[in-house]
Amino acid sequence: MSSASPAVDCLLFGPDLPPVGEAATVAVAGDGILLRRADGGASTRIDASLLTLRRVGFDERGLELAWRDLEHPDHPAYACHVLDRDCASHVLNALPEALRADQRELQRFDERQAVKRRAGLAGVALMIALPLLLLLAFVLHIDALVTVIVDRIPISQELALTRGFIEKFDADPKLRRTGNRHRVISVVLERLLEHDAAYDYTLYIANDPQINAYALPGGVIVVNDGLLDAAANVGEVAGVLAHEIQHVELRHGLRSVVKQSGLALVIALMAGDASGTLAGEVGQRLIGLRFSRDAERQADQTGFDRLVSVEADPAGMASFFDTLAREEGTGQAEFLSTHPASEQRAAALRARLDEVDRSAFRPFDIAGDWPPERAP
Repeated sequence: MSSASPAVDCLLFGPDLPPVGEAATVAVAGDGILLRRADGGASTRIDASLLTLRRVGFDERGLELAWRDLEHPDHPAYACHVLDRDCASHVLNALPEALRADQRELQRFDERQAVKRRAGLAGVALMIALPLLLLLAFVLHIDALVTVIVDRIPISQELALTRGFIEKFDADPKLRRTGNRHRVISVVLERLLEHDAAYDYTLYIANDPQINAYALPGGVIVVNDGLLDAAANVGEVAGVLAHEIQHVELRHGLRSVVKQSGLALVIALMAGDASGTLAGEVGQRLIGLRFSRDAERQADQTGFDRLVSVEADPAGMASFFDTLAREEGTGQAEFLSTHPASEQRAAALRARLDEVDRSAFRPFDIAGDWPPERAP
């Protein structure tokens, strides 16, 4: 026993109807459907035994009820399209028993379509979210990614970048690789490099009153005259040098510039294109580079170890923080802006002094008073 449904809007299609269909209403009545055209003409009843069902519409949620004219079975079929989703559902549920098999087939079709729609929505959501997820993963794991990249840049390519630095620096009248101060600090540097150095270092003394020193990838170290003038003794300069050497050995500068310069630099380094222009651009970024506090602490601690390994007293590394504190208000302590000092760092170094046998330490073999004369 079928149930009746209210009449709902539909479009009629057929051989004698407009291609875009004709407005009408359809209702389930008894064992068939009752069609009434919108122009108010007579109703037409179609027996359920003549009907076939399928989904229609943009989202395939409308309902088509199709039948053939028995008097002209070779003519194209007639069809009634109920495109409103809810109206189509009402008509479908009210159809008589003779169409139950077709109803079940449509239900299975609807279930398959629902699965497809959910999969499609999930795919669209993934497409929208994937770039954001990749960006988030990149941000969260950038340090690990940088480590992987840096580990794959051979030292030979890093040294090609270093040659670019040296070409630039040799042409700079403020930087010198000769003179009394260069000779004296070279003695200190050579002592610090007696053991465990992966690079051949190039030392520059800069005619700059700022209290600063910095290291570039590949083993270039620059020490300002201002730092040498401010240091209380050669031990403090040795502490600074040991710290900068460790930035080079641990490739902190290379890691930072890879992180900041991105793929362009990586590709250039991998391809061996460490040109002078590239080196100049990278060098300018590195001169004012601020390392992370973790990198600074690591350079402190391993620099301390380096001093001990060459039997040099590491007390100067800690006391240099006192020198910086005295100079902090003068505006000359540039070292503080790129190497953030902290009481904790100084305290950590002083705590280690109590753990080493300082009787074995040897002084640096330099002649003359401190600071060394600037004269050639």
